[in-house]
Amino acid sequence: MFSSFIYGLSNKYNYQVKSIKIPFANLPAAFKGLKIVHISDIHTGSFTNYKAVNKGIDLILSQNADLILFTGDLVNNKSNEVGEYQKIFSRLKAPMGVYSVLGNHDYGDYVQWKSPVEKAQNLEALKKYMQIWAGVFYLMNTCHCKRITKPLAWLAFKTSAAVAVFTATAA
Repeated sequence: MFSSFIYGLSNKYNYQVKSIKIPFANLPAAFKGLKIVHISDIHTGSFTNYKAVNKGIDLILSQNADLILFTGDLVNNKSNEVGEYQKIFSRLKAPMGVYSVLGNHDYGDYVQWKSPVEKAQNLEALKKYMQIWAGVFYLMNTCHCKRITKPLAWLAFKTSAAVAVFTATAA
């Protein structure tokens, strides 16, 4: 476990793209060739190099994704870790949008808070950071539908707690 921690710290800017083609039987034609970039476990509290993080965002943007999905752990523990990196993350854009859910670290469960109110304020501050990112849809017990043409189809995003469900259906 400790060696994994050390490896993670020493390789935190060693970004990699893993391309995976997923075949689906009966996929509506509107979804053929849909490109999704999934990012997770950013843990901004571990960053010390603004330029390196910017290169990571450049790598994400160079994928020309139709849709970007972020599945949590923006911070290690506290919302103020986002700080100076907020401007970099605001560059994330995709034609169909950028969607985000919270991860376990985002809830601040690994910190001794002075009070439950302070912990709740931290979570609310983190949600605001996420919403400030231009075009990011923050999902928590919500549903967001996106209409896709060529031919018409719908992509529905529904969350329950921190589990995201993405459903493609023909119109």
